[in-house]
Amino acid sequence: MSSRKKRDLKIYLVSAFVIYILIVLYITIFNRMPEEKRVDMELFRSYRLLINDKNYFYLYQISCNILMTIPFGILLPAFAKKFRMFLSLLLAGFLFSFLIECAQYFTGRGLFEMDDLFNNTVGAIFGFFIFSFFYRMIFHRKPQ
Repeated sequence: MSSRKKRDLKIYLVSAFVIYILIVLYITIFNRMPEEKRVDMELFRSYRLLINDKNYFYLYQISCNILMTIPFGILLPAFAKKFRMFLSLLLAGFLFSFLIECAQYFTGRGLFEMDDLFNNTVGAIFGFFIFSFFYRMIFHRKPQ
């Protein structure tokens, strides 16, 4: 791939990442009305309520939180080589989720939840594995 094509691809990927971040901020903060500041530090509470109470609202919550951050795990390593290492992406995914949760708490536009922090990080990890799979298929396949 020529250097110009690489540069253009990087511009597209960074642009997609910025748009993705703006969408996440809209969904998690700007689209909500301020309320009282709330915190739920009980890890796996939503899983317990889903399983024990068969409250399927929590399946929706868990799924949305995981799905929301899959693009993070795909796009970040696609344009930033240092995030092609698992631990770097894991830390970045955790910090991204932590910043979202802190912003929700400090603006009163959402609940700071340990489950969200966990699920968002899992989503970033899933995205990383998706990126890694396709990256290996495209750039590391053996010539025929």
